[in-house]
Amino acid sequence: KHVHSSRYSVSFGLRLTFAREKSIMNALLGCIRAGILIIMEETAMRGTKLCLGLSETYRLPYDQQVRTLRKIGFEGFFSGWQEGADIASLRRVADEEGMIYQSIHAPFGRIDRMWEPTDETPGVIEEQLHCLRACADNGVPIMVAHTFIGFTKHNPTQEGLDNFAIVVREAEKLGVKLSLENTEG
Repeated sequence: KHVHSSRYSVSFGLRLTFAREKSIMNALLGCIRAGILIIMEETAMRGTKLCLGLSETYRLPYDQQVRTLRKIGFEGFFSGWQEGADIASLRRVADEEGMIYQSIHAPFGRIDRMWEPTDETPGVIEEQLHCLRACADNGVPIMVAHTFIGFTKHNPTQEGLDNFAIVVREAEKLGVKLSLENTEG
């Protein structure tokens, strides 16, 4: 399909925009070479930096993924987080490559425990707080978090609101923006 406008977005679950046709074509070619499926659509957004998430499915170590993303035209990236994740190393690679480390996605597999009293609830809260601290310690401005996971346990409770308030207060204290992803439930 012929590219005739300099206003496009790439959809990876988020809308991300580039402003220059050359960047569009370079990023498209890089994605095709890397086997990454993308969807193009016209949009009115302008000036947004183009970021893509790191993933184990790309079969490259994360530092190589960051360098590859830069080489093929992306301007930033985001990553997931788990205990022991080497976020500082990703920060160093981002700085070396002139990349934006846009956000870190917090663990979400047990996030439903935030809404009910279980033995796991304190650990889930602590996991969210550790991820926030990793953001703050490494100059990553945003932590992305789910509020629910799945279709069966998704009713808000006062306890859940109180638990999330702990996370919100810590985010404010650390100067990290908290982005709540709209998920199923």
